[in-house]
Amino acid sequence: MHMSELCPFSEGVSSPEIVITEEESFRIRLMGYYDVSFMRKDRRGKKTLIFLHGHCVFEKAGMCTISAIKPAACRSAESGLTRGLGEIPEVKTHLSADVPSLGEPIPHLMKNR
Repeated sequence: MHMSELCPFSEGVSSPEIVITEEESFRIRLMGYYDVSFMRKDRRGKKTLIFLHGHCVFEKAGMCTISAIKPAACRSAESGLTRGLGEIPEVKTHLSADVPSLGEPIPHLMKNR
């Protein structure tokens, strides 16, 4: 199992605030998700991922369903976990312009096509 496929928050978090950039939210929208299905904006316009009962909406059985375009905040948290395991973290500095498709879509979050 490759570390980048794992969700660094799969054990749950009590008060998550994973900030995402406009580019990251754009890439997620290109995969077919509506903004309201994966992010919230605070009063200052800062975007954060939605967590339900301590788990990210993109986490399924401990795996990140958007691992190919995982937000930088998630990759950063993942790097911390990897270092704790004594492994070298995989860091992607540039995301591919090609947006991959999900292996298993989450129907209740997908746009009607």
